[in-house]
Amino acid sequence: MNGLGVRIFALVCKELDIPLARMSTDYVFSGERRSPWRIFDERNPVNVYGYSKYLGERYLESVNPKYYLVRTSWLFGAGRPNFVNTMLRLAASRSELHVVNDQFGCRTSVPDLAVAIGNYPMKSTY
Repeated sequence: MNGLGVRIFALVCKELDIPLARMSTDYVFSGERRSPWRIFDERNPVNVYGYSKYLGERYLESVNPKYYLVRTSWLFGAGRPNFVNTMLRLAASRSELHVVNDQFGCRTSVPDLAVAIGNYPMKSTY
């Protein structure tokens, strides 16, 4: 779905002459960096999931020139397990928490991301 599914959507959107918005991930990068990734940094997927998202990005870019690519990471919000909710739950029942300190990311609020995407102006020219 992350690769060929995007290709199918991109083909349909191209035929209908409409843009396609696609969510992706920082897993398309190697993970060997301590500073923020930039949009045009070289992609080198860190695992199978990242590779599937990488394929989707490549199909998106090559099939339909009208697209929006949104990369995000460390999503949190109501309804699904995530780091923030887990820490809040554990903090309510434990006096001390132990977590790894060798992972870096950008926590992203799902509601905030939805608002940001919804408020992004869709342009008629690309």
